[in-house]
Amino acid sequence: MPNIKLLISGLAGVGKNAVQEKLSKELNLVKFSAGEIMRIEAKKAFPLEENPLNLFEELIRYKGNYEIDRLIDEKTQKLLLERTNFILDSRIAWYFAKKMNSDAVRISLTASPSIRYQRIADREKISFDKAKKDTSDREEEIKVRFKKLYDINFCELSNPQNFHFSVNTDIINEKMVSENIINFLEKSNIL
Repeated sequence: MPNIKLLISGLAGVGKNAVQEKLSKELNLVKFSAGEIMRIEAKKAFPLEENPLNLFEELIRYKGNYEIDRLIDEKTQKLLLERTNFILDSRIAWYFAKKMNSDAVRISLTASPSIRYQRIADREKISFDKAKKDTSDREEEIKVRFKKLYDINFCELSNPQNFHFSVNTDIINEKMVSENIINFLEKSNIL
């Protein structure tokens, strides 16, 4: 298999984790996740906290502390420069890959808001309304953060011009999404 760097981007509830899991097995790629990096770093920073990620989110939300974002950004850029044969689940990695002129393949997953909210409600075992409110609140925070840190608008996260391939996951499962991505990679002579 050729050296490959796959970036899976999308908003919460589009199926990034499930697709990443499927593709990593199918293509024998090492998995990385911006969310997992954040959880690890939060635990290092606040080892005695019961839920260190909440504390990190509080620092970002109320104190404007973007150190965790910068740390994840550094790790993402290092990964893009130094590694191959990986798949990274990240909302913003496409931005660095594009900016660095990286050969990473940028894949966007999309889904309608109501589908995303329902998936989040099912996963978190919360009501649809709570999933909608929590997700909307978090996305508002992300809009502000990404504009401040990267000077990008929130709509850029799903703008097809920023990606090599885009898949809407509304009515297809992770197996079908993965098959579509593999077909794209094969037709593009990446695999």
